[in-house]
Amino acid sequence: MKNYKELKEVLKTGEQIKATINEHYKKIQDSSCDKNDIGFNKDNRFSSANIELSVDSYRGYYGNSGCSQNTIVRDSKLFSEFFIKVLNRRFKELMFETADDIIKYANTKKAEAITELEDALKTLKDEK
Repeated sequence: MKNYKELKEVLKTGEQIKATINEHYKKIQDSSCDKNDIGFNKDNRFSSANIELSVDSYRGYYGNSGCSQNTIVRDSKLFSEFFIKVLNRRFKELMFETADDIIKYANTKKAEAITELEDALKTLKDEK
């Protein structure tokens, strides 16, 4: 039953992301709402998730345990400002894709959970 409960929560999370975003856009169209925004790093007073993100790049070669860093971003403040703008231009697409991946994950795990439950039920029926 542990897998079942986890799956329900995972599916709920994916569906909730989509529903909340759709509801936001619907409510601002259907009302006199004059204060609204949705996106990344808009106003941390209203954050529902904080994600630490880094840009990492390194390389190492066979036979040598060391790795070297590839500096991609030289000015992280400037990069962050523009990266957030790019993310916000694709906010809905990124959020829906994330929600879809969560739902796909849950559906994959659902098959495993069903097999697990069927095996447990068979074992229970076979016990004397």
